[in-house]
Parts: sequence; C-alpha cells; structure tokens
Amino acid sequence: MNLKLTKDQLALLRDMEVEGRLYATEVLAEAKRPGSILNDLYDWDQETAAEKWWLERTREIIREVRVNIVTTSYTVEAVRYVPNPDRKPGYVTMDMLRSDRTLSEEAVVAECTRALGSLRRAANIAAAVEIESPLGVLVAQLERYRAQLTGNTLGAVAAVA
Repeated sequence: MNLKLTKDQLALLRDMEVEGRLYATEVLAEAKRPGSILNDLYDWDQETAAEKWWLERTREIIREVRVNIVTTSYTVEAVRYVPNPDRKPGYVTMDMLRSDRTLSEEAVVAECTRALGSLRRAANIAAAVEIESPLGVLVAQLERYRAQLTGNTLGAVAAVA
C-alpha cells in the first residue's frame, strides 16, 4: 500500500516527534481525534478494520509454515507458501512452484523485487547517516540476477548505471 501523505500530514507527523522518535500509539491517538488530518487515513469501521487485521494476521501465519525440500544435491528449509506470482489472490505451494518452471521464476522475481525494496531502503538509510555499506553493490547484483531471470539484461545495466 503506497500512501500519499499531504504536506500538512507530513508536517503534523514531524511535529509529533519526541527527541527524534515517532510513536505509533501517539499517531493513532491523534488520528482518532475528531477533525484530525490523519483521520481519513484509517478505516474506522470496526467490522472491516477487524477483517483487514485478521487477513493480515492470517498472512503472517501462512508465511510461518515451513517445509523441508530435498533437491538432488542438498536439503533446504523454505516457506511452504509464497504469494501467488501470477497476481491472482492467494498463495502457491513449493510443490506447485517446483513443478512449473515459469511460475517458479516469476515467484523468484517477485521475491527479488521485494528484497530490492528493502535493500534500497537500507542503502538509503546508511547513506543518510553516513555509514559505509556494501548495500549498493548488493542492490546492483540482485538487479542483475532479477534481470537474468526476466531476460531483461538491458534493464539491469541501466539500473546499475
């Protein structure tokens, strides 16, 4: 979910910082306040909000299911379910991915894309606080690998440049 916060909302969040920290409980309390500019960012209908939370909790539970997979050369413990890579709702099993090369490559590309988002965020944080890190190199390597999987090696070169 990509939220687009207004300048006023961003300013309010900055104003709510206490010694460089922002607390979710305080932000939620502000959002609950009648007339708050944060109020519209939330689903206040308890029934739909509860359903959304339960679905998110269910996704957390599904992500915790593990399976041991024996390949021709070694055994690896992996998640049993991954988000359906063909953009349909739900999850697919490792067994299904292992039997469908195209679907398995799409799943790996999707996981690489998620990992790239986290690596880029970490690299930006490290740069912002002036901590040297190899994260930029890791981002470039993962970009190249993802491009190999998709057959888009030109995009990987452009992403590194």
